[in-house]
Amino acid sequence: IKAASTIPICYVTIGEDDALHVGDGLGPGGYASWYLDSDHNNKPDQNPYWLSYYVNASNPAWQDRILNELSSIIINQKGCSGLFLDTIDTIDLYPSTANGMIDLIRQLDAKYASSYLVANRGFSIVNEIAPYIDGIMFESFSSRLVRDNRYEAWTGIDLEWTSSWGLA
Repeated sequence: IKAASTIPICYVTIGEDDALHVGDGLGPGGYASWYLDSDHNNKPDQNPYWLSYYVNASNPAWQDRILNELSSIIINQKGCSGLFLDTIDTIDLYPSTANGMIDLIRQLDAKYASSYLVANRGFSIVNEIAPYIDGIMFESFSSRLVRDNRYEAWTGIDLEWTSSWGLA
């Protein structure tokens, strides 16, 4: 890919975890402390569409996982020239995690200064993360995936929201 002058940017989710991990065992249900439990039901909060689990980007164990386990594997072993940072918009559901997300992205930029960082959405903190990212992607600008694996056009207030970002 690189020989064809293409820059490989590899995916990493930084606001959700694809599977439950025990980690330090200090979180809801005895799972890792990075999981969020807004219902206080001792179960990690789950994304109903993707079946992943919301994480607190402020959590030091999560930051360590992203900075040292996942990112270094992707960049150093997989040969990627950068990271596509997905699920940043978890902070819109959990605003108290926003500063941690900003800090995590700042740390990624510092650790991988010669690599590209591309944010997926994260518009509510775009001004704060702008110094640390090289690009932004607006996933689901005009449509969204619905539960039966088909796409549906945004309408009404949802379409107004996407249009409000001035990218139309």
